[in-house]
Amino acid sequence: MGAGSDVFACLVPLMRAKGVQMPPQAFHQAVNVAFHNGEATVYDSIHQGMWAGLPQQLGLLSAAACQTAPPLPARLRALDIGCGTGLSAAALLHTPLGGRITELDLLDTSPAMLARARERAAGWGIPYRAIEGDLTALAQDRCYDLVLVCSVLHHIPDVAAFLAAVQTHQPVGGLFLHLQDPNGDYLHDAQLQQRMADLQRRTRSHLPRGIRRLSPARIGARLYRALTHSQPADYVADVNAQLLAAGVIARPLTAAELWSVTDIHVDNLPFSWGDGIRVQTLTAGLAAYTPVALHSYAFFGVLLPELPPDLQPAEATLIAQHAMNGKYLAGIWQRSH
Repeated sequence: MGAGSDVFACLVPLMRAKGVQMPPQAFHQAVNVAFHNGEATVYDSIHQGMWAGLPQQLGLLSAAACQTAPPLPARLRALDIGCGTGLSAAALLHTPLGGRITELDLLDTSPAMLARARERAAGWGIPYRAIEGDLTALAQDRCYDLVLVCSVLHHIPDVAAFLAAVQTHQPVGGLFLHLQDPNGDYLHDAQLQQRMADLQRRTRSHLPRGIRRLSPARIGARLYRALTHSQPADYVADVNAQLLAAGVIARPLTAAELWSVTDIHVDNLPFSWGDGIRVQTLTAGLAAYTPVALHSYAFFGVLLPELPPDLQPAEATLIAQHAMNGKYLAGIWQRSH
């Protein structure tokens, strides 16, 4: 994948097919905002499995963060980038690391997502600000001891530029925490593919890509809504209606095409880069940082709570052994200079 304007090259054929007249960056932004606005009302419910599993990962990262040298200050100012409905920040606040957070900024380009996060944050008992936009919406001199990025990096076309921008808002000693990133170094790992195939045969073989994105417990309900176009889950149709009305597209996007734009680094989508997030990309983008901990998880393609009970011990063992060939990647980095 290239840099600069080339980060949108994978979307150009799709834009031509849909009659898009605006620049790729503006198209990508418009689709993302419309999609996440539409998804805000159902996000928590359709991702129940993910949010049940992420506290474990945040706990592991928190434990590593609390062992850094030099030690962290007792009071932390934090930023949650792409905060969504605020669930990842809420989970972080329940960890030892989160217990040190005394001030929290929530940042998201979707006003609907941000509204949900604001409602959730009202019960946290700490000062918070909800900021609509990307990193350019922050004051240039605003610095954060801790930056959280959960299920976000795969949405960002130019990951290196994003990470460089993050650095400008962190002091030496500041922590950058990321998780729920598609593990680009192992997307095609033979063991991972075999484990995923075995689970797929057991639980949901031959379902469409859009249905496979969901937890097994919600497949039936999601399939019904996809076939009947019932609300509120049929946000794909709503997003198309918004984009057509705004003149962003001339012809509707399929669900897979829509996800190609929003999830631009996720594999098995027709117009995405499909490259995941690689450790090399993180290392290059976080040149002023030292990795504190990197780990992988979802060794069968889904998070531990979504696994059949007999497979959960194997998942736990692989996590404990620090195996790196899971579907997702998480890490915590400390700015060293």
